[in-house]
Amino acid sequence: MNRWEQLGLLALIAEQVSLSKAAEALGVSTAEASRGLNALEERLHASLVERNARRLALTESSISSRGTSSANGRGSSGPERCPIP
Repeated sequence: MNRWEQLGLLALIAEQVSLSKAAEALGVSTAEASRGLNALEERLHASLVERNARRLALTESSISSRGTSSANGRGSSGPERCPIP
């Protein structure tokens, strides 16, 4: 999965509120989508999605990378959970 596909995956995860649904929309396996998301997180040195068995939430880093929050020049002390509506 190339960089643009990984960013598209992040956008789909935010829209679909599901890694598996985002993978399906891209026509890839959930495992491949998970690897793509992990690669994006590693490249950006940031946690973009907090995942557990019951829910999926974007972190502040992913919201900033999608351009939906204003840049204030201050760093974050850690991943802030931002539930997907």
